[in-house]
Amino acid sequence: MSVRKNKEILDSIMKENYMRLSKKAVVAAMLKQEVARQRVFYVFLKQKGYKNITPENMDKNQSDGIIGNTIIECKLNDSEGGGAKKAYWELYETIPTRLKQKGDKIPYYRIYVELETFLTEVYDCHCKLVEKFDWYEQSDKFKRFFEDTKETYEYDLADENVDLVEVIQNIYKVFDTTEKIDAYDFLRKGAIGWFKPFDISKHNINKLILNNDRMNEKYVQKMQGAFFTPSKYVRISTQYVNNDIKQSRQDGYDDYVVVDRCAGVGNLESQFDEEIYPHMILGTINEAEALTANIRFNGLAEVEVVDSLSKDGVLWFQRAISEYKRKNKVKK
Repeated sequence: MSVRKNKEILDSIMKENYMRLSKKAVVAAMLKQEVARQRVFYVFLKQKGYKNITPENMDKNQSDGIIGNTIIECKLNDSEGGGAKKAYWELYETIPTRLKQKGDKIPYYRIYVELETFLTEVYDCHCKLVEKFDWYEQSDKFKRFFEDTKETYEYDLADENVDLVEVIQNIYKVFDTTEKIDAYDFLRKGAIGWFKPFDISKHNINKLILNNDRMNEKYVQKMQGAFFTPSKYVRISTQYVNNDIKQSRQDGYDDYVVVDRCAGVGNLESQFDEEIYPHMILGTINEAEALTANIRFNGLAEVEVVDSLSKDGVLWFQRAISEYKRKNKVKK
């Protein structure tokens, strides 16, 4: 069937008054076309008073609907599309995984609906059956679960399916924060009904580092020049530095320092051997960058939040180099 014809069918469903139809007539409306099935169901609920439902948008995250504190999966009956077994897999595995990948909250309740038989089963996030009813005759029972704010599901950010960068992007939106260090603080404390406390200093933060640009607000990129260094330039600069270190030893120097006045999260130094870390003196523009760099280099580098282009910044680097020489008893 053409996209245009499908649209005509779906638009006509939106105009129908399902309050006047019997159960048999509602099922008949669903069976006219496959594309009509869940649209009829959601229009019915909207006409029953659930004003926040938008039937035309109820297929987000490849589920049949997320409303309030619920995920809904619809099947025509237990024989269609894998039936209840497939629906349960979607409700507990497929859809939550996609939500984690997007860094979104995961609803507490999971609702399985059979459109033709009117069977409705409500489960909690622990697979416990909470309620069973007929969606046509007892549609008022959805209200308790749609509007629930007490029950919460919190996932572990260490889960391999979680995209930490997406979580941080959503933290910016939900908590109206603009600083990455504040977003990191939310990770550390956790968010009720969303995710458990997470200490980034105790986990692999490669996902954060590799997607650093996506976590920088546009004004930070524009005003502070906070852009990630492409890997091909990192390889070239690493070779230059390694060559210089080798040459300095041949020239009889006792020691060396690697200074990066605008290091960000330290990507320019990311391909150095660990033995170079203690020789590094890095400046970065904000606390979040410094925190990430310190974790990345195992706390072995000297990392400071400093305005490298200011007089105070220049003086700090001079002092840091002098202190390195004093501490390591460098004569030449």
